Amino acid sequence: MANANDIRRGNAIRYNNDICMVLEKERVKPGKGGAFVQTVLRNLRTGRTSQTRFASNETVEVVPLIRKKLEYSYRDGSGYVFMDTETYDQITIPEELVDPFKDFVVEGTGYDIVFTEDDIP
Repeated sequence: MANANDIRRGNAIRYNNDICMVLEKERVKPGKGGAFVQTVLRNLRTGRTSQTRFASNETVEVVPLIRKKLEYSYRDGSGYVFMDTETYDQITIPEELVDPFKDFVVEGTGYDIVFTEDDIP
């Protein structure tokens, strides 16, 4: 758990039981009342962005991200299959996560994929 003041742009946090990426962060100290942290968050499951305000002393859960270099192999009925070039493990990523980018996914090309600890197969 981290204090809302400690989150940074690029961090992933757990918010409303979803994992969100911090796109923007601004500390605000109004003339009246307590300070707060204004953020723009992108929900990694739905892709939607939202403006969210945290009290500066509020705690948030920072989720560690794991980046892997994977090579796109093929598409099957359950999703897009990527291969870890170091271990030769195959990882299937569901269609709904790749579909927005499907026109740019080229067979045999390496991609940097970001996972959370919960997502690693």
